[in-house]
Amino acid sequence: SIDYYGRWKALQYYARRFYAPVLVSPHVESGTLSIYIVSDKTASQNGTLGLRIMDFSGKVVKETTQAVKIDPLASKVYQQLPLVDLSGANAPDWSGLVGVADLTVDGQKVSTNLVYFVPSKKIRLPHGSVSHEIARAGDGFDVTLSSAELARSVYVSFGELDVQFSDNYLDLLPGEKQTIHVSSKATLADLKSQITVISLVDAFLSHVAEK
Repeated sequence: SIDYYGRWKALQYYARRFYAPVLVSPHVESGTLSIYIVSDKTASQNGTLGLRIMDFSGKVVKETTQAVKIDPLASKVYQQLPLVDLSGANAPDWSGLVGVADLTVDGQKVSTNLVYFVPSKKIRLPHGSVSHEIARAGDGFDVTLSSAELARSVYVSFGELDVQFSDNYLDLLPGEKQTIHVSSKATLADLKSQITVISLVDAFLSHVAEK
C-alpha cells in the first residue's frame, strides 16, 4: 500500500478510513438499508446520524437525521430502512442513486460513507468534470475539488513531483467542495503545471480508449 519512495497508494488512504476509531458503515442487506456504527472508543459518545439518498446530480429523494448514543467497543445497527418504502408506485432507478451516511460527534463530522444499491458493474456513474483550485496555505498548499455530479474515487497527482497528501482517492458529492492539503518543495507554478485530477470514470474511459 506504500511504494518504494514512501508514497501512499489508494489502499493506504482507504485503510486509514476503514480503521478509523469511529466509523459509520451503511450496507444493503436483504432489501434493507442498514446503517452500522463501529466504535473502538472505551466510552460511549453522543452523536447525530444523518442519511441522504440522492441521485448523482444531488437531488435528494430521502433524508433522515437522528440522535444516537454510540456504544463503546461495539458494532451495531442504528438505523434500518426497507428499500421498498422508497419505491411506492414508481420504483426508482437504483443504478442512479447513492446513499450518504454522515456521523457527527460534538459538532464535528467524524465519519462519512457511501453505499450503492446495485452491483458496481451496474452503477451508471456520470462522466462529469472535476474542478480544482490550488493555492498556498500555511506550510504547503490547499487543493480544493468540486464537481456538479457525483465523482467517485477522485485521484490527484502531480506527475514526478515529490508531494505528500493529507488525503486522496475521494468521493465528491454533487456541489460539495473538499480540500486536500499537500506539502512539497515544488513551487506553486510547478504544481499548477503538473496537477492531474481523474475519477474512476476517467480511468475506465482511458482503459477503453487504449483498446
